[in-house]
Amino acid sequence: MDSRKDILLNDLITNRTVDVEEFLKSHAISFRTLQNDIAFLNSEMGANVLELHNAKVIVNNTGVLMDKLGSRKGNVTPYSYKMTKEERLLIESLLILCSEGYVTASKLGEYLFVSRNTVITDMNALKSKLQGYHLELAPKTNKGYEISGDEVFIRRRFYDIIMGSWSTFNDKYRKIIAETIELDKDFFNVKETLIAFFDKNKIVLGDSVFAAFYQCVVFKLMRLRNGHVIPKGESGDSSRHPALQELMNELLYDGGWRTEGELSDFIHLVHYLNLDGLIQGNYHADEQMVISSFVWEVCKELDVLEELEYESYRNLCAHIISSVDSIKKGVTSQINPILSDLKSLYPDIFDAINKHINVLMKIANRALDENDISYIAMHVAVIVETNHAIDTRLRVVLVCPNGRCMSEFLKSRLLLYFSIDIIDTIPAYKLNAQAKNEIDLVISTVPLDSSKFPVVVVSQILSPGDLVRIRKCIRSIRKNFYKIEMHQNIENYVKGYQDIMDKNADSGELEKLNSHYGEAKPSFFYSHIMEKQILLDFEAKSWQEAIRMSGELLKRGGYVNQNYIDKMVELVEENGPYILFMPGFALAHASPDDGASKLGVSLVRLKRPILFEGSDIPIKYVVCLSITDKDSHISLMYQIYKSLTYEELFDNLSKCSTQTQIIELLRAFELGQSQK
Repeated sequence: MDSRKDILLNDLITNRTVDVEEFLKSHAISFRTLQNDIAFLNSEMGANVLELHNAKVIVNNTGVLMDKLGSRKGNVTPYSYKMTKEERLLIESLLILCSEGYVTASKLGEYLFVSRNTVITDMNALKSKLQGYHLELAPKTNKGYEISGDEVFIRRRFYDIIMGSWSTFNDKYRKIIAETIELDKDFFNVKETLIAFFDKNKIVLGDSVFAAFYQCVVFKLMRLRNGHVIPKGESGDSSRHPALQELMNELLYDGGWRTEGELSDFIHLVHYLNLDGLIQGNYHADEQMVISSFVWEVCKELDVLEELEYESYRNLCAHIISSVDSIKKGVTSQINPILSDLKSLYPDIFDAINKHINVLMKIANRALDENDISYIAMHVAVIVETNHAIDTRLRVVLVCPNGRCMSEFLKSRLLLYFSIDIIDTIPAYKLNAQAKNEIDLVISTVPLDSSKFPVVVVSQILSPGDLVRIRKCIRSIRKNFYKIEMHQNIENYVKGYQDIMDKNADSGELEKLNSHYGEAKPSFFYSHIMEKQILLDFEAKSWQEAIRMSGELLKRGGYVNQNYIDKMVELVEENGPYILFMPGFALAHASPDDGASKLGVSLVRLKRPILFEGSDIPIKYVVCLSITDKDSHISLMYQIYKSLTYEELFDNLSKCSTQTQIIELLRAFELGQSQK
């Protein structure tokens, strides 16, 4: 459809009628041409919607016109979707920014199905808005409008809007934005390239995030096609980001576009995705440690530390780091569609998160709302629900004396929520008389006088509170299984190790024993710490002296310099005792750029526990961790947490008289634990 027919439709929508004589003059056409235009439009819409009457073009049925027009353009058009003024201003700015030159008020009005006066009013508002971002709306007589300013500011303003607000836009408005940016150009190859890149790097994005990122990439390409290239960027970007350089080279097929400035712009855009490892941006080890501490405290509150495996820990930390970073940038989380269900099923998780959420709010510099918290709760729920302790499902007997129908209903509800085997349904009086020993749990709809098995009493409809109690009981049972198995593994390892030492066997026997319990992975605490990095029964006069001594042990081995040690103390003085953990250890650290040359760990056992300011936890051990980059220390840090929060191991470490015994006890625990 040509612009004249578009204008005719636009005028009819706005004014209901069009004066024939004025329209013929303004477009320099004959009356027969106008008749043909009306016939063409009626034919395209499949109905006689428009007609000539008393020297006017009129609309017989505006509703039919709207339906047909929406259908013609995929049911979503600036006409069929009534935009707010703010929504309209964004579309107008995109039309201008994605065009090759000036854009007239008439063209903007035609596209948006609004009058020229409305466009002019919008332009005044848009001018004021752009000035706040160091951009200028430049009108030119007989040409139209253009947005001018630093191309970096133009790109980043658009990226902020799309990446920050895409999840809040409804589907219809998203389609209008996409059509406006792409302007009928085919960018299918761009989408394929992005999908291949993310697949290659094992990155999975949500649909909304991918769609927003894709629109930003297309916007970047549209600006480049129209001659707006950023020439200069941060020196060295190409060498520090080879994966992104490779992706950009695929996207920017014109060699003249492959500048340091365009790579810097692309890196800035990818920052919105918070992709670990691809971007070496600003990194704050203290924030990561605070987040790790938050995860550990929440899991401790829920009594799931022993079930917390490395991948779950890393995923939860990565999600929180990503969420906090997005909040800092003003990005709004997409509304969680299962928020109310999560709150009903996991009130204890929400309580635990809310108890410790202040540390995250401090980093984010704003409050986290219930929707933000719900996404954290989902990750924690995965940890809570995952069975790490046993491979088989729990065997459950159902006590329900209210008839077969009710028992079948309750059974179906239980199997919906829990991975269990219901091996029998019996009345209460038969439980102890007939029940076999192969029962892990009894779920009953009536109180029981006595039972030799764990019992949870529930209502017949299985309320949210019932679900919470059942989940806690199942977790407790699995925890006991886990402890029995882990204790047995540790005992077997210690016995095997002692036998080898007593026989003065060669190293091959020890390697054989270790291989039975799994390889000594680089992340294990015991494999990183050496005897000369352990100091026993140090008399520290203050927490500062204790931290400095832990750093000195690493400094002697060339792991850190004096600045790193000073910074460890400063971080606690500035941020409080966030490095402290029960049952009584501190994990001191600084950032990679503070003077760490290689990954390492030291351990100081204090002769007498000390207190840090602002904490009532008596600290018996101070661990120093030298952090050299944003990733390599994470698994080691997890193993340190995992080992020293286990109270039985913590107590046994205090009984060791030599550094060798410390290392061997850690080895026994970690290798035994790896077999759980």
